[in-house]
Amino acid sequence: MRARIFMLMTAVVLAGFMFAPGAPAAEGIVVKVLATNPSETEEREVEVKGMLPRGIEPGNVIDSGGLDILLDEEGGRYCARKKVKLKPKESIAFEVEIENIWDVDQKKIDVYRRHTDQLVNKLSGTEYGEAAKKIKADFDARLQSLAEKNSKAGDEENVEAYISARREILEATGSIRDYMGMLENLTVRGGMDPGELLGRKISGNRAEEFDRMIADRPVDVQTNWKIVGAVLAILGLISVGFFVIWSHQLKKLRTVAEIEQDGAEQP
Repeated sequence: MRARIFMLMTAVVLAGFMFAPGAPAAEGIVVKVLATNPSETEEREVEVKGMLPRGIEPGNVIDSGGLDILLDEEGGRYCARKKVKLKPKESIAFEVEIENIWDVDQKKIDVYRRHTDQLVNKLSGTEYGEAAKKIKADFDARLQSLAEKNSKAGDEENVEAYISARREILEATGSIRDYMGMLENLTVRGGMDPGELLGRKISGNRAEEFDRMIADRPVDVQTNWKIVGAVLAILGLISVGFFVIWSHQLKKLRTVAEIEQDGAEQP
C-alpha cells in the first residue's frame, strides 16, 4: 500500500520549477508549481507543494500565486503549498514570483570601479604606484570575467541552473573587494586617506600575495633621500647640542683654572 501511495502521489502531484523566460530581473523570477490528477474517473484533493530555492524567505516572495509560503522543516527551506481539488486528468499550474536575490547589482559594481580608480590615482607617483597598477589590472580582469559569466547566466532557461550560475557570480563578486582592500591598505601606508572603506580585510592567500607585492615594490629614491636628509638634520641638531654643552663646560673649567692660578700667585 505504501509503495502504491508513493507512486500515486508522485503521479498526482508533480511539483517543480520552470523558469519563465523573458521575466525582467528587476521584477524577479517566476517559477511554476505544477500539479496533475492522473485518475481518469476520480476527483481528488491533493496537496500541491513546491520547494523554493535556498535563500528565499517569505519577504522575498513578490507574488505567491495563491499558494501558502511555509517553512518545510525537513527540507530546511521554504516551500509553496496548498490543498486543491482536481478533476479527473486535470492539471493546474501556480506561478510564484520571487525576488532575484542572486542578481549582480551593477550600481554597486560601478561604485567599486570608481573607488578603485580614485585609489590608484592617489597612489600614482608614490612608492606604491606600481603595486597599485598591478592590483588594478587584476581587478579589471576579474570584472571582465564576471561580465562574461553574467551574460551566460542570463541565457539559462532552467531556474536551478540559472540560480546556480548567479550564486557563483555573487561569490566571485565578493572577491573583487579583496583588491579594493589591498589598495586601501596601500593608501593608508602612503599616509593618505582612502575615504570610505569598501574593500574586504586581506587574509589567507590574498595576504601572502599582498606581502610579496609590497616586498617587490621599486625603491623610491626621492623618498629615501628625504629620509636620509631628515636623519642628517637630526644628527646635526644633536651635534650642535653637544657642542654648546661642551663649550659651556669648557668655559667653566677655564674659569676654575684661572681662579686657582690667581690664588697661587698671591703671597
